[in-house]
Amino acid sequence: MYIAKPVINLLMLPINIITLNMTAWILNILIIYLWSIILSEVSFTIWEFSGINLGIVNIVPITFLPWQTAIIISIIMVIISRFAEWVLK
Repeated sequence: MYIAKPVINLLMLPINIITLNMTAWILNILIIYLWSIILSEVSFTIWEFSGINLGIVNIVPITFLPWQTAIIISIIMVIISRFAEWVLK
């Protein structure tokens, strides 16, 4: 994963420039999916979010399918990595 991602990012650079970096999200989803295929220990299952009530904000319970879980994991990973880059600068 440490070697493949920079190479793929370099190949995807022209498309990233044209699409304003939206392909980076798709690339992360693909890398996570390939990671789950290569390593048999990694698998995605159904994730059941029980909902939350924060006074005026009420988020209803929802069930995420395995592919939706992979997308959520990808988004969380991007947010954490961008935050870490910001903190370390």
